[in-house]
Amino acid sequence: MSISRQTDLVQNEDFKIWARSTTFDLIIYSNTGMDIAAALASKMKAKLIAFTPAGASPMTDVDIHGLPVESSWLHDWSLGSKYFFIPDHFAFAYNTISWYLSYKWSYLPRLDYLVKELYPEDDIPPMEELIRNVSLIFLNEHYSTGYPRALPPFVIPVGGLYTKESDGTLPKDLEAFISTADQFVFISFGSAIKYSKLTEELQSLMIEVLASFENINFLWKWDGEVPKTLPKNIFFSKVLRQNDVLGHKNCKGFITQGDQISSHQAAFHGVPMVVIPVWEDQLFNARSLEYNGIGIYVELSEITEEALRNALLNILTNPWFSNNGKLISDRFKDRPLSPLATALWWTEYVLRHDTAHLKSPGVYQYWWQRRLLDFYFAILFAGILLVVVRIYIGRLILRFMIKIFYKAKDKLKRS
Repeated sequence: MSISRQTDLVQNEDFKIWARSTTFDLIIYSNTGMDIAAALASKMKAKLIAFTPAGASPMTDVDIHGLPVESSWLHDWSLGSKYFFIPDHFAFAYNTISWYLSYKWSYLPRLDYLVKELYPEDDIPPMEELIRNVSLIFLNEHYSTGYPRALPPFVIPVGGLYTKESDGTLPKDLEAFISTADQFVFISFGSAIKYSKLTEELQSLMIEVLASFENINFLWKWDGEVPKTLPKNIFFSKVLRQNDVLGHKNCKGFITQGDQISSHQAAFHGVPMVVIPVWEDQLFNARSLEYNGIGIYVELSEITEEALRNALLNILTNPWFSNNGKLISDRFKDRPLSPLATALWWTEYVLRHDTAHLKSPGVYQYWWQRRLLDFYFAILFAGILLVVVRIYIGRLILRFMIKIFYKAKDKLKRS
């Protein structure tokens, strides 16, 4: 829920002029830190589509967009409960509520302030209302690599936008290196994470593990200073076409941080993964890939030579992973339309129709109503009231019986 980028944008004079003078019929925006687009759409009277590049967050997106609350089983972006005596789903339920309240009480008011700065003379509705009224959500997810979640009709999964068929053709120097072994493993931690910036201990740990697999080559996307001593079965390169590398017939494994694009490309080509998540949605993705049997989750803070070696050995030698990879690849590709064609069709649908009929009424409920807390409170109150009434009536009956007993006793004495 970053506000700094949007603040820089609103304070840019060129952007202010553009935002006040330009009009569009439709705006598609990234809902991870660019929610100011909802104000632009309101000003321009344009329809609005939100694109969620990291997939739907089980925290904020659940309540702001009226998605079903599934925290009893659905992981969030955290590691779960910090305490052994508190179940994980307690932590997931708490995190979902606390994230939303932070979103509502901290993020949205600051966003409203930016909107006033951008459009000081216009009566723009509150940002919470505008974000809730989004026409459609493009969700960068697919059930084959994620969880089988319940989603309302206005949420359209388009996971796989960055995937495509490839013959696996690579530059000559890479092919020359790869051909020295029957199989290779691709290693990449994306563009935002530089493994070369991590501690020398972590770098040495991974290199030592890779060197122990003498009959397997490792192709590593590495941005930084190359270590001086390097095993013969490791090839470092700054630029690699990830989709083509994963599509190579000899690529049998992928060590990744677990972002959505990398996960989808590996699933598309049926390549099992060792997932070492670093932040945010990568923790969620690591668990979902493990759940679907195409990945093994290794926690970065707890990584050891044994854990990494066992994970690699598993995806390379256990036929369960290679079979699952083929199965998930078939599922990922088997769709009525490609992800891009799906997004295009629904974009045109939004331009043709109002989409209010596709939204869950839950989008307009309070967080406590969506969790039926009012119902459970009423049941609890009724139960407590019933117990209190029964105790009160019991005491009245007891007093009455005691009174009758003593009256009978006094009468017996007088007689």
